[in-house]
Amino acid sequence: MRVGFVSQYFPPEPGAAAHPGVVASALARRGHDVQVLTGFPSYPHGVVYDGYRQQSRMRDEVDGLSVLRVPYYLSHDQSGARRALSMLTFGASATLQTGSLRDADVLLVYASPATTTIPAMALRAVGRVPYVLYIQDLWPDTVMESGMLAGSPGARQRVERVLERACARTYRSAERIVVISEGIRSILAERGVPEEKLVVVPNWVDESVFAPAAPDPELARQFSGHALTVMYAGGIGELQGLHHAVQAVESLPSDSGIHLAVLGEGVAKQGLVDRVRELGLGDRVSFHPGRSLADMPATIAAADVQLVSLLDRPLFHGTIPSKVQASLAVGSPVLVSAPGDAARLVTGAGCGLAVPPESPDELAAAMVALRDLGPQERAAMGQKGRDFYVGNLSERSGAMALEQALEAATG
Repeated sequence: MRVGFVSQYFPPEPGAAAHPGVVASALARRGHDVQVLTGFPSYPHGVVYDGYRQQSRMRDEVDGLSVLRVPYYLSHDQSGARRALSMLTFGASATLQTGSLRDADVLLVYASPATTTIPAMALRAVGRVPYVLYIQDLWPDTVMESGMLAGSPGARQRVERVLERACARTYRSAERIVVISEGIRSILAERGVPEEKLVVVPNWVDESVFAPAAPDPELARQFSGHALTVMYAGGIGELQGLHHAVQAVESLPSDSGIHLAVLGEGVAKQGLVDRVRELGLGDRVSFHPGRSLADMPATIAAADVQLVSLLDRPLFHGTIPSKVQASLAVGSPVLVSAPGDAARLVTGAGCGLAVPPESPDELAAAMVALRDLGPQERAAMGQKGRDFYVGNLSERSGAMALEQALEAATG
């Protein structure tokens, strides 16, 4: 099939922004002609990468994929107005270039954010090209919970109603809707989306990168004096609730041997650094810069367990952060402090522990339990996670299910 792939973010952008490239490459490996429409790379700092300059359009190639990049207002900060402008201008800019995809058999819309559907809906209306919506997070739930919207409760409710109607229209217009978890599928079904449109395809990782690896020697040296190193690696925002992890470490005896390593960047990082300094926890909580994708398996392997942390919000009950799959693929145990599907996946696979979100005391107790298991039992946990990933979350099974959804959309 000729597949038009629309995503605001795309490699070489890192972290969650790299996942669209993983999906597009998997489809190409299955023999499909994939044409990508995306923005200029700027995540996470909102500055165009070296080697790129925003212009009306630019042809690019990423891992053998043909990519058309379009400009948009760049912002990844805490300003709701600027972030909304970023999303809307990408939608408008991409719509002006949908002619590049008019020969596609089907569009796959990577809907994070939901405004990515704007060019797909335009092309469907004008060119009759069907599209499959690939939902990574729920709207308007994400917008309302993220704190993007300022103003009075009444104004926020009016915006929420507008977004609800807009999202409902995209659901009606899509031929198929792919979601990443059973939780999201259930919510959309409750909101009136026909069951036959909904397909659950859990995210997978770049398997050429994420596999068991030897520990990063420098990090392993830094962590060697601790009985247990719990690592959080990823975006550091308010919704991750990492202050609860810091509070958990604070509650433990100073000689517990438990160390929290935080890797990454984000709007909440400085506040977290300041809090650790105020509490005098510098020897038990360390901060490290983000690592490249290629370095992540060795980085993950340098710690004893990976932490997945989210606040207790309704929208997160159907969320499985990508660091879950990455940790399982590498063979690391996982400690989940998050609601819903992520906790169920890890406990069901037997590859880690889960505690209720926003519960520092229970999180501290879980850290102690993992410390007391010892290296061999933690390694066995990690192997269970690796086996579960291969059997249930791999590219082979995920890409096949996604391909079937695309084929159904063209029928």
